[in-house]
Amino acid sequence: MNRVRQLAVLLLVAGAAATLVETVGATQSALRVIARKSASGDSAIAIAGGQARKPTALYLRVLARPNQRVNANWTLVCSKGLGAGSKSGSFSSGTPVTRRLRMPMTRPSGCVVSGSGRLRRSGRVTVLLLKQP
Repeated sequence: MNRVRQLAVLLLVAGAAATLVETVGATQSALRVIARKSASGDSAIAIAGGQARKPTALYLRVLARPNQRVNANWTLVCSKGLGAGSKSGSFSSGTPVTRRLRMPMTRPSGCVVSGSGRLRRSGRVTVLLLKQP
């Protein structure tokens, strides 16, 4: 009887893990690239800028070859009706890294967003701005 319970628990855990992987994959595939820039060299800096219509979420992704710590900054200005608001931020992280950006309002009609990534060492850096529709 103990063996049957172990098998049942194992199947339950495997099913939950498969569901989680499918959910994470669906979320990642729903993101659309709105801007991309790359740069290479010592302490390379890449700056990307773009516009997003009716975003539900915005993300900054920084990639590096070879992987290393990067400094990243972002700024966005969003509008809704006659109002507008802005937010900005910065962080330091190892690569690859994807961060959700804080929006100044819920359900904006449009946003202008920029993001940058600077390598700590030599290599190639790529900055992507992503939109979740």
